[in-house]
Amino acid sequence: MFMRNAINTLVCSVLILLSNSAFGNTDPQPVTFTLNETTFTLTVNKDDNNYFKSIEYNELSEKISFNSKATINVVQVLDTNNEVVMFLPIAGEMMHLSIEELAVGDYKVNIILDGVSDIIETNITKK
Repeated sequence: MFMRNAINTLVCSVLILLSNSAFGNTDPQPVTFTLNETTFTLTVNKDDNNYFKSIEYNELSEKISFNSKATINVVQVLDTNNEVVMFLPIAGEMMHLSIEELAVGDYKVNIILDGVSDIIETNITKK
């Protein structure tokens, strides 16, 4: 079981990095994972992906991990009404977002990095 989860984490992280570096345009490239019976889509803009060392999904812990090149100051998760569902002060380069805590729906994840003037926007759809 552990080996299967480790392989899933590695494969998902490689897929995210490849999907975001293999396309020449700046349109967001969706990456889809299957979590037990639930499917969710994580979308990261190709340009914004340059701010991250890696983005990984761990099936065992049901978390997405963002490892950034700069300090992550704050992470906001907003629902379709732009209401804050989660507000996480981080103050580190690694951040874990638990997918199991989100209800089915569409979410915008805003990541504020130290020294970066623009907010990094990612989208998660949990089905």
